Amino acid sequence: MSFYWDVPVIIVLGNGKSRLNFDLDKLSECAITFGCNAIYRDFAPDILVTVDIPITHEILSTNYVRRNKLYTNISNSFTPEFRNEFEVKHMIENNVTNYKFLLNGVGNITDPQHYITWYEKDDLLYDFPWKDDNWGMSAGITAIRLAHVLYPDEKIILVGFDVFGERNNVYDGTDTYPPLGQRNTGETVGFLGGFDLLTTKYNKIEIERLSYTDDEIPNVKNITEKVLWQQLK
Repeated sequence: MSFYWDVPVIIVLGNGKSRLNFDLDKLSECAITFGCNAIYRDFAPDILVTVDIPITHEILSTNYVRRNKLYTNISNSFTPEFRNEFEVKHMIENNVTNYKFLLNGVGNITDPQHYITWYEKDDLLYDFPWKDDNWGMSAGITAIRLAHVLYPDEKIILVGFDVFGERNNVYDGTDTYPPLGQRNTGETVGFLGGFDLLTTKYNKIEIERLSYTDDEIPNVKNITEKVLWQQLK
């Protein structure tokens, strides 16, 4: 994507309901956009990021990555000759290709689920550009990290990162997401820990968050819609 200004604006889109205030297509005309997980159902950001296995399987079972970039963990890829080595109960598998598949497991010892997720050679699928285990962080924190690694000199603006209060994810109640009404069972603590890791590891990272409350994330500046649009003009 090319822009008519010298310095790109980087926006990372979370899936909090405050994001619904925005026309994402309009935002994409003014910025490089990163998005997380099921946002692909409604909008194609410039770069989509996933870490959770079920939603990654869902995305790679569609044609999304034929034309749109997805970053996820693909280090556990296997070629077709290894397929018959993996036969377990509770297997979920998409359409077989002649290229590679990911093997992942979720659940617990007594009730495991295994995903075999095939993908094509020409899919726009990329591994994360770091060698650690991503600290076990969420897709949102991972998308911020990726945005900084790819654009280390640019400020990152967050939209739809409704970190505080009860869960209000746009996609709750849909496939691969918790049911509607599920309580916040540690998401806020997880997000705050993730932001702490980001700002500790990357001391030059600059993050601003569109916020409609006075709640603050340490080392992250809150901004208003007015300030956001001033930066996008």
